[in-house]
Amino acid sequence: MLQENLKLNKNILIAFAASIIISAVIAQLLDGQTDYLNTTYTTIADYVIYFSVFSGLLS
Repeated sequence: MLQENLKLNKNILIAFAASIIISAVIAQLLDGQTDYLNTTYTTIADYVIYFSVFSGLLS
């Protein structure tokens, strides 16, 4: 049980780190866009990356 919890926590941290890094890169690439478009695209990418990495690591 403890081993499964540690694995789950590690997967959450890895997915969180990946989503932060990629979101920062996307925000920099979209620097010329208006603020609301930059925020929208960055937030969408953040969720997609987080859940994709997390589900990939979990399975």
